[in-house]
Amino acid sequence: MSAPPSIAEREGGARPGRPLLPAVPHNVRVEIVSGPLSLRALAIAGLVLFALAFYHGRQLSELDAAAAQSSAPPAVVAAPAPPRPATAAAPATSAQLAQPAVVTVTIRLLKFSPEQIEIKAGDTVEWKNADLTPHTATASNKEFDSGSINANASWHYTFAQPGSFPYICTF
Repeated sequence: MSAPPSIAEREGGARPGRPLLPAVPHNVRVEIVSGPLSLRALAIAGLVLFALAFYHGRQLSELDAAAAQSSAPPAVVAAPAPPRPATAAAPATSAQLAQPAVVTVTIRLLKFSPEQIEIKAGDTVEWKNADLTPHTATASNKEFDSGSINANASWHYTFAQPGSFPYICTF
């Protein structure tokens, strides 16, 4: 009794440089499975990410266009205290006239609101950061500089003299 023929003998003998593979019928369907993420899922995820980035970019360009429309940077205008009226129905006490005001500027969506305010000498401006990232309130003439105002934090500055004080976020 002889042993059954080997694959090499059935296929016509072993040839150098060619692997020994069994014969595959021509009507067999081969599918490649790539694991938990198929090529279709990756393509759909890529399209969704592209659409989100496109929409986000459009929103940022609208904010940029709105910022470009307001050519002047935000400013604090500190004016001298108005003179007291000569005739007053009820005379104001010196304590009432000396009360400094606190004006709030909110930072939201990379923008100061209100953009321009007018205060009297001695009044205080408070910058509240309602944005997700830190910001600064830095005067163009470097008279004041808040440093980093973190998200949900605030910083204030009291203006002693009248004038116009344009400011920016240095970040």
